[in-house]
Amino acid sequence: MSHPLAPYLPAFGFATKLVGDAIAAVDEGQARGRLATGLNSYRGVIAHLVIARHGLCELLDIEVEPLPFGGIGEGFDAGFVEGPEFPSLETLGKVWAEISPALLGGLTGVSEAALRRPSPIPIPGHADADAEAFAGLNVVHESYHAGQLGLMAKAFTGQGLLKVG
Repeated sequence: MSHPLAPYLPAFGFATKLVGDAIAAVDEGQARGRLATGLNSYRGVIAHLVIARHGLCELLDIEVEPLPFGGIGEGFDAGFVEGPEFPSLETLGKVWAEISPALLGGLTGVSEAALRRPSPIPIPGHADADAEAFAGLNVVHESYHAGQLGLMAKAFTGQGLLKVG
């Protein structure tokens, strides 16, 4: 029988590539950019994704090194707080490149006990949301933000993230 998280591998794999490409698509100055006042910065979205993927790994008992930074928000606000200096794109890229193979390699080995842990947030349609449902929500979460980064990269550089041809 297939592991319950196996269907998520292609989407997590695609997000791995798109976010990696997003990290490389802009320079440090452009990464401070926002599409409009009050919206999240490009670097903030990337930091948010790095922290969220790291947290998912921890929730599912997928071994990852501790984050080499902190103080840029807590929980679901991570990467979206005003004030602190966010890690460089180089640092964010290094962490993304380290945690992504861990997630992709460990996803289908997650134990039943880890899958049944309570979700850290309520999930619509799941009365007693667990880590399995939370992993599914993260597929949507990463896809949303990868699209957001693609629009921002296009606005800042004239090039999107997905190259066809």
